[in-house]
Amino acid sequence: MNKLIVSYSRKDSTVARKLIDTLKKIEFDVWVDWEDIPPAVGWLEEILRGIEESDVFVFLISPDSVASEVCNVEIGHAAKNNKRIIPIVLRDVDPKTVNPIVRDLNWIFIREQDDFNEGLEKIKVAITLDIEWVQEHRRLQVRALEWERKKDPSLLLRGNDLRSARRMLASAEKNDPKPSNLQLVYIDFSYRNETRRTTLWVAAATALLIMIVLSVTAVYQSRKASANEKLAQEQKILAQKNEKLAQKNAEIAQENADAAIKNQEIAEKNQVIAEAQRSAARAQIYQSKVGGLYISTLLALDSMRRSPSQEAEDILRKNISLLPVPIAQMEQSDIINALEISPSGDSFVTASADGTACVWELQDGKMRFCVDSPDAVEDAAFSPDGKIIATGDVSGEVMIVDAQTGELQDTFNYNIPIWDVNISPDGKSLAVARDDGRITFIALATRKFEFELLTFGGLYVTAFSPNGTWIAAGSNEGTITFWNLRDGRVLTGPSHRGEVFEIAFSPDSSKLISGGSDSFAFMTQVSNGAKLFQITNEDWVEDLTFSPDGKWFVTVSDDQRIRIWDTATGKEKIRMLQDSFLSSVEISPNGQWLATTGYDKTVRVWNAATGAEMFQIPINGDGNVLAFSKDGKYLISGDQIGEIHVWDISALPASTNYFQLESVASNVQYSPSGDWIAVSDEKQVWLLNKNQIATQSGIVQGPPILSFDAFIEEIIVSPDSKWIGVTTDEGEVVLYNVAARSKRTVEKFENVPAIVFSSDSTRLITGDFDGYVQAWDVTNGELLLDLLSNETEIMSLASAADQLAVGLQDKLLILDVQTGDTIAVIDSPGDHQLMAFSQGGSLLAANNTSGQIYIWQKQGDVFYLLRNIPSEQATSMIFNPHGDRLLVGALNNVFVIDPFTGGEITRIRHKDTVSGMSYSVDGNTLATSSLKAIQFWDMQKMSQFQRDDLIKAACNRLTQNFDAAQWTTFFGEEPYQVLCENLPVP
Repeated sequence: MNKLIVSYSRKDSTVARKLIDTLKKIEFDVWVDWEDIPPAVGWLEEILRGIEESDVFVFLISPDSVASEVCNVEIGHAAKNNKRIIPIVLRDVDPKTVNPIVRDLNWIFIREQDDFNEGLEKIKVAITLDIEWVQEHRRLQVRALEWERKKDPSLLLRGNDLRSARRMLASAEKNDPKPSNLQLVYIDFSYRNETRRTTLWVAAATALLIMIVLSVTAVYQSRKASANEKLAQEQKILAQKNEKLAQKNAEIAQENADAAIKNQEIAEKNQVIAEAQRSAARAQIYQSKVGGLYISTLLALDSMRRSPSQEAEDILRKNISLLPVPIAQMEQSDIINALEISPSGDSFVTASADGTACVWELQDGKMRFCVDSPDAVEDAAFSPDGKIIATGDVSGEVMIVDAQTGELQDTFNYNIPIWDVNISPDGKSLAVARDDGRITFIALATRKFEFELLTFGGLYVTAFSPNGTWIAAGSNEGTITFWNLRDGRVLTGPSHRGEVFEIAFSPDSSKLISGGSDSFAFMTQVSNGAKLFQITNEDWVEDLTFSPDGKWFVTVSDDQRIRIWDTATGKEKIRMLQDSFLSSVEISPNGQWLATTGYDKTVRVWNAATGAEMFQIPINGDGNVLAFSKDGKYLISGDQIGEIHVWDISALPASTNYFQLESVASNVQYSPSGDWIAVSDEKQVWLLNKNQIATQSGIVQGPPILSFDAFIEEIIVSPDSKWIGVTTDEGEVVLYNVAARSKRTVEKFENVPAIVFSSDSTRLITGDFDGYVQAWDVTNGELLLDLLSNETEIMSLASAADQLAVGLQDKLLILDVQTGDTIAVIDSPGDHQLMAFSQGGSLLAANNTSGQIYIWQKQGDVFYLLRNIPSEQATSMIFNPHGDRLLVGALNNVFVIDPFTGGEITRIRHKDTVSGMSYSVDGNTLATSSLKAIQFWDMQKMSQFQRDDLIKAACNRLTQNFDAAQWTTFFGEEPYQVLCENLPVP
């Protein structure tokens, strides 16, 4: 039974599994990595061992497998071990991108459009076919037929030829095709003829030998004398030849030595490249593991150190975009229970289960002081003026210390656990929440007892309302109680069925949100204690908080989900997923970012408008508490092993504003005049003026200018800002007059056409599936002329100045937009769904279905290929107004590329597909559309990294080099190398 191994991209797992299951059903022994790798075994090493032990190596071809570094390592290993390689095409690829080892072989096609069973039969034949036997069978049949026709004995097989045929015949009984009767007769006659000839030859040779012996004896003596004479002369000549031969051998030896040195250099270079590829492959694996970004980055750095590659560069760029710059790492000896930023924003306090409360400088993590408490410190709080800190511990001791020096000013002991301490917004009172259901108030001016409040159960969470009128408490019995500190009213809010884990007042003090072990969050009206609504989670609600403007709030729960809710309606707006229980959530002061942490040993930062993951930061312990600095520049975390981390998150892309739509945002376009911006969701279009963009955010206000029954495909704006063009998925093309606020349907096509405006704004150009490019008068919607006809399907259009680019299959046409005359023809493989001109038309970019982006530069009327850039599949593409940056929108990212070098400059993380992009007139702001959000980005504040900056930027985002054990795990006995000179070696 032939043993097979299948190499494929994980993105093709579904098709791969179908093929592998089918091969197993027809009794092939198939080795596959999802079931044949034992636990705790090195993933890549086990695959290479599987290749060595297999008979046949099956490679599943797709754009993803061709680009995969891991797959290319496997192909090389199969070729090195002389395995039969069978290429099978799942999805079309550009053959130029395929590994040469596979490119030159015959391919079997089982794409979606191919007959799977027919392809399977070809695969079975390719696996089981004995090519050597087929060739021998054909040769024997031809020889046998010629012998049968001519009956010439000279055509019979002899010698080695006969013996080889008999051996092949004996071993081919079980092969297909079977030997023919004629072949069997032919080989039998050949064998008998050979036997007869051998007998005659032996007899003749014996007689000849006797005659030779007699003759030799007769002439031996006569020749002996002359032979001796010649011998001397021959030896002389031989000596001369040997001398020349020695000289030639010396020259050959030198050439061989030189070749050996060269081959050794090539071998060493190939070894370095192989080691670099292996590190890059491992870096890619760890990049996808939760908490694996630090190890992934170190492995990618090792790959770049050995042999720089695009794969390693891409890994580093993605990791850099997900990692902030660490400022400091400190520790206490047990769980960090609480963390609070000082009012001045220059320091913070941490409370630890090790019985200490410590104050740290924010900018460098330097300890200001630590104070000791008798037992685990559960909470610590600054006074509003930042002069004192109050702490509470499990023994019941409350301490008041000087926030600058740590000097102990007062202590109070209640001999019962203190779970929460809060200082009133006016700084006059300290509220101490006790396990016996009491809240004790202490006057901070006199340090005397003021009064007590009482409720049911132990009090784990309390909070003052921002205006200081109310204090609320949640107990382990599930009760929510409100006390009005001005008129003495006591209100009972809705009850949870279990412990209350967290409560939070809205910024205007009118509402309170609570969450607990019953998996519910309740929104309560503070003025009367009435429940406004409840929201259901799938597990315990561990933490929650309001946005700075109070319009939305966030919950995190043990179902691993982060949910953003609308405060007014209680409707879920956005949902994110982390990889384990969540314990804490915080919102940045500007409301743009969420930070979460929990039991997956990571700290995540999310875009509050879209839910895009911006940072994924590994930590060593389960996360417990978080805080943003007052200016939003720093993020601080404390975990359950006592570690405290401070990160600089100012490298986050600067989103200046955002708008949310009711359905998926499909397009966004700045007007060239800069006075307004057009945005669309699935079926509606709005115009937002400059004032709205500058002063409003959140849900788009006001009625749309256009509404459709069909889904909107594209919107464009004319260069004079007077017209908006719209296409729908039903083929409708609409012109909207901005000044007159009127619309006109230009045409309804059978399929969705591409559209652009001419540079003078007088014409709307359409390109349809039937191969027509047509110009329409914008004022009356009438057809002016056909610019192109009888071509293949028009896939995209782009215009600049008086030139029009038409995207076709395997080529682009450049036409005169006024006459339709062909200016240039550009051969380019694939389907061109997107194109973009730079302003003025000196650069043209186009993508194709294989993920390549081509950039041409115009010189005269000739377009020269400037760059060919491998990229993720593009969904939108534009140049900036200066023409020195190409922006490519894709799944989860916007890539900013230097068109002249082809190098990535930076990337802006999004969630889901980036469907549209547009620049402001001055080029300083980028607008993007993805999911249900339109976002605005300050491009002047974007962090940019050229290739030469990558290693330094990556090292700046790490905290240490590999330790000795990690190095041995990845590199065995290879001598240790420091990968980042500025970082410690553990």
